Amino acid sequence: MQSITDLAFQLAGLPSNANLTEFLLKQLKEYTGASLIVYSDYNSDNKSLIINHIEANQTIIELTYNILGKRLLNTVIPISETIRLQMMDDIVGLRNSITDVTFGMFPYQTLDNAIKYLTGIDRYFGIAFVTSGELFGTAVIAMKANQPDPDRDFLISFSHLAAISLRRKKAEDKLYESEIKFEKVFRSSPDVIIISAVKNGKIIEVNDNFSIQTGYSREEYIGKSSLELNLWVNPIERNQYINLLKDQKKIENLEIDFCKKSGEIRHALLSGEIIELHNETHTISIIRDITEQKKALQELKIKDTLLELTNHMAKVGGWEFDPKTKQGTWTNEVALIHELESSLLTNVALGISFYHEKYRELIEKAIDEAITKQKPYDLELEMTTKNNTSKWVRTMGMPIIEDGKVVKIRGIFQDITFRKLSELKIENERARLRTLIETIPDLVWLKDTEGIYLTCNRKFERFFGAKEHEIIGKTDYDFVSKELADSFRMNDREAQKAGKPKINLEWVTFSDDGHQELLETIKTPMFDSENKLIGILGVARNITELHQSQEEIKQLHANLERRVEERTTELLVANKELEAFAYTVSHDLRAPLRAIAGFTQILTEDFAKDLPDEGKHICSVIIENTQRMGHLIDDLLAFSRVGRSDLNLSNIDSNRIINIVYQELTTPEQREKIIFIVDPLPTVLADNAMIKQVWFNLISNAIKFSSKCSNPEIKIWCYTKDTRTIFTIKDNGSGFGMKYANKLFGVFQRFHSNKEYEGTGVGLAIVQRIIQRHGGTIWAEAEINNGAQFYFTLSNEVKNEINS
Repeated sequence: MQSITDLAFQLAGLPSNANLTEFLLKQLKEYTGASLIVYSDYNSDNKSLIINHIEANQTIIELTYNILGKRLLNTVIPISETIRLQMMDDIVGLRNSITDVTFGMFPYQTLDNAIKYLTGIDRYFGIAFVTSGELFGTAVIAMKANQPDPDRDFLISFSHLAAISLRRKKAEDKLYESEIKFEKVFRSSPDVIIISAVKNGKIIEVNDNFSIQTGYSREEYIGKSSLELNLWVNPIERNQYINLLKDQKKIENLEIDFCKKSGEIRHALLSGEIIELHNETHTISIIRDITEQKKALQELKIKDTLLELTNHMAKVGGWEFDPKTKQGTWTNEVALIHELESSLLTNVALGISFYHEKYRELIEKAIDEAITKQKPYDLELEMTTKNNTSKWVRTMGMPIIEDGKVVKIRGIFQDITFRKLSELKIENERARLRTLIETIPDLVWLKDTEGIYLTCNRKFERFFGAKEHEIIGKTDYDFVSKELADSFRMNDREAQKAGKPKINLEWVTFSDDGHQELLETIKTPMFDSENKLIGILGVARNITELHQSQEEIKQLHANLERRVEERTTELLVANKELEAFAYTVSHDLRAPLRAIAGFTQILTEDFAKDLPDEGKHICSVIIENTQRMGHLIDDLLAFSRVGRSDLNLSNIDSNRIINIVYQELTTPEQREKIIFIVDPLPTVLADNAMIKQVWFNLISNAIKFSSKCSNPEIKIWCYTKDTRTIFTIKDNGSGFGMKYANKLFGVFQRFHSNKEYEGTGVGLAIVQRIIQRHGGTIWAEAEINNGAQFYFTLSNEVKNEINS
């Protein structure tokens, strides 16, 4: 049996991806010298052999095909249980005909003769591949007449070796398929799957959804534990989870919270199982994110609560009963309407007993028709509760039908007492409304969509010179000229088309006495509950006297406008004169002020030794006040110029001019200390000198009032709103109380003493006047000891400049 030993060694070294069946049949053909070998797999599910490989030269295969009239590959041969058991007992069997080989599939003697004649094949050996009581397949060896029979012991040994190999291959294939399936499930699962070692918690592998749901990349999680990744919101839960797994081996749907890389907390169900990998204990954990489900459940609870609240507020509940037993149940709200305990069992008879006598027959008939005719009902009835409270209720019943039969009657029950009482109240209101319509001095009428009168009041009767019953059913053409009737009808149609009230003025003549009135008529389209147009309501008021008064008012208004224009002109002249006077006074004050300052300076410098200390102090006070007076005169002159100067508008680079002003106002030492932040600002259309003055005053104020801060900070930015740009400058200085904000931009208005901060109180007044001359506005916000923010607006418009 040296050949079998060789075969065993060859099988041991056969690559896993090699075709085992093809290899076995080639070896069997080589060892036996057979002309044809046909291999079939055994299918235990449908008890049949399926031919899946033929080992022979192509000529014999084609001859076999021509003789049999069909291809052998994939042919299914049914096998009875008796034959299967016989094959497993015999292992090797000799067959003399194709009929025996195919177990009766080709029962023709002539077929055997033809095969023998054309191929020389005269006998067949069947081999069953059996091991451990399991049949894996069969091989049929076809031998020619001049070939010796193969050794039976060899065939039995070959069968056993092949069966073992086939069983191993089948197990490997199943394992491979199982691994492939596991890999597919593992990778494509919508849940997070983690495999980690029990001894140290290190993550061995995760599926693709882990990164998607946690935000960690492969480089971040491999080799680290879930605790190191901060996946557990409560790390103690991880130890509890591992201990439970050790005790129970498997856990399902443990509710936990886990933390994503971003810090977001998510709710999840955790399932896990202990597995052995490479002789080490691991856990495979499945995390299903239920955050959205919990949110949905919470929303559902809220909706249920709202529904219960709605039912209570609407005083509506539900009920049902069995049509056979007449036993039923109802919700708490229905019991509450009856003023009964909600736990009380109910039935049809009990429910009917609460209705007033005159309504019982009606509800009994409705219930009977719901059961016998499958007819729903909707009734409004009066009842008396257990505590003798009279109520109106609406009861609706719907038959529930299964297989053509009514199995339940289900419905709602609502307390409509308030609505019913309201309806009675409405009836009374209608009567009062009619009285009101009749007594008001306006004309009131109602037409249908075709212009036919439905009703009117007494004042309207005077217009047509007819009574209401004579007007109803007729149109305007029956009472006024065609021209006027056409006008009325056109206004009606316009109101109908617009779907809203239409107002028009009409001079009309009353038929009863011939007098004329100017009427303001409001024609309003009327719609029913289904929003269908049903007519036009008209109300006309006599505005003759009002019209005359309005004409008089127009004349008075014209006179007033003329007088305002005259006063405005006078005011402009006075303002110009006042500005000129302020300029002249300020200018003329400079000479004596300089003289006072000069002489005082001479005293302090040339006669210092003759002056007592008090005199020196007085001289310093004089100099200080003349300087302050000089600054005040300068500011007044600047304030005056703002009102008199022409605006020379050009495109101004905001960032450039701010930088220039800041450099002028500060020393290098100050700039080292101040945090000065300016965002990119737009180009604006403004007067260069004036807008520079605005930034000069605002930035100098910010520097001055934040100078006492340890870390002075000034920020400038802007944003756009509609067609305006809003500029903002903010400091962290001393600020001010907002109750004084309305005085902020007045001349000489100051919130601090000169000892605290120097100033004249004119700077912000100048800023306001410049901004107003540019068509903008300025305002401020502040908080004491927490800085101030000033805002002003300028137009977004810029000049289009063409470079030549």
